[in-house]
Amino acid sequence: MSIERTEGLILKTYDYSETSKIAVVFTKHFGKIKVIAKGAKSKNSKTAAILDPGSYVKLIFYLKHDSELFNVSEASVIDQFSPIRLDLTKFAYYMYLLELVDALFEHEEGVHGLFDVLIAHIRQFAAGGNPVLVVRALEIKILAILGHMLELTKCVGCGKEIPPDMLPRRLPDAHLKTGKKMFYLSLHQGGILCKRCAPADKRRTTCSHAFVRIFEFLASSEPEEIAYLEVSRSQMDELKNILRNTLDFLLGKSLKSLSFLDQVLGEKSPGITHTPRR
Repeated sequence: MSIERTEGLILKTYDYSETSKIAVVFTKHFGKIKVIAKGAKSKNSKTAAILDPGSYVKLIFYLKHDSELFNVSEASVIDQFSPIRLDLTKFAYYMYLLELVDALFEHEEGVHGLFDVLIAHIRQFAAGGNPVLVVRALEIKILAILGHMLELTKCVGCGKEIPPDMLPRRLPDAHLKTGKKMFYLSLHQGGILCKRCAPADKRRTTCSHAFVRIFEFLASSEPEEIAYLEVSRSQMDELKNILRNTLDFLLGKSLKSLSFLDQVLGEKSPGITHTPRR
């Protein structure tokens, strides 16, 4: 047994006993872990508010190599991202992100660099970034870090390169007006299909040139750059549908939080177009 220190994002919590709680935490140094906070349900507990889903915390815990449950020694809040919690749309997207990270990893699984990417985007999210664009960018970067990035430069069937004049240009202030379908897309093969290979994939879909450009921009942009992109509602819908289907295919299921998110979006439609800052 050893005493360890790390930063972490609380993904979810549940009761363990009449006085204690278990928190599932995605940490910077240990991947996804479960910690038990003894006495967390008592009125005078200092950890009750700290171990709240969505909180960004510092933890000191006892690491036991023969156990999947670690005891919390100390915990303190770095950020609770209050602006997210005060906005129903942002909160719904945030709950989805927490469930997505939880679903992607088993005990003590993680990928180097993902934690910092996650926190950077959540901070932009809380600071006023368009919640839709921030979430889409984070979904794309998670796919890339996990090795499941969509191939958008050549056919995944035969390897034929996409003509250079059809490939996206990284223009943060680009006004992408065309929604014309230009490419076939295979979700189970993970990328674009040429016209020759497309007929063999009965589950193929289509994607527009605009989708490819937006996808490539979000994949390589810093969180604060996202505000410079203008995206129409139809283009955002296309991006959402393709990414949702890609993640569902990867996970083998649809996440429960998506029902809550769709319900919230049905009641309150968030702004889609971001006005470029000059």
